[in-house]
Amino acid sequence: MAELNEAFPNYKDTTTSTSTVPTATYTVPLPRHFPQYNNTNVDETVEALKKEHPIFDIHKVPTDSLVTADFRTGRIRVFYDPLTNLVSKTPHTG
Repeated sequence: MAELNEAFPNYKDTTTSTSTVPTATYTVPLPRHFPQYNNTNVDETVEALKKEHPIFDIHKVPTDSLVTADFRTGRIRVFYDPLTNLVSKTPHTG
């Protein structure tokens, strides 16, 4: 155990701990969908989302691209048409 603490000074052994995991509380629920950005310029949309919601990772994705099926609440995918550079689907978290 001493070697582990030397290698990782911030490591805490939680196997014997009886503490509970703290829960986060929000006064305002985080949005999941952003319909106001439909048919807008993708670059302006990404910049606006980064400014309004800096806690999210914003990803520009061309329409019909293959994406992973994992659901991440900290990610917003902005699907756009590469020919027109306009947002083609409602941006959403996940």
